[in-house]
Amino acid sequence: VDIPEVASNAPALLRALATAAGHNRVVALSAASRQNVPALMSRLVKLLASAPAVPPPVSEPWAQLDSEAAGEGACEVARAGDGAWWVSGARIEKAAAMTNWDYHEAQ
Repeated sequence: VDIPEVASNAPALLRALATAAGHNRVVALSAASRQNVPALMSRLVKLLASAPAVPPPVSEPWAQLDSEAAGEGACEVARAGDGAWWVSGARIEKAAAMTNWDYHEAQ
């Protein structure tokens, strides 16, 4: 609303925004002059106070990678670093050895 053309068209712009948003909770503001910024911040404080709390992250469930519990099909998964996992076991290592890692879809 600092620009004269915007200020003169503010009512029409606010109506168009309200229609597009599907509600009338729109406000014209200016970050430069701080016009209506306190009102916006007050609305945000009320909105955040009524928002549900973000649930804590859910730990990843244990994934059984193979139906065989023991023997050749058994494998172990261990965290190998930030965002990295180490999968070991005779069957999975055999599959990895037979994989053409130069093929773009294998990577």
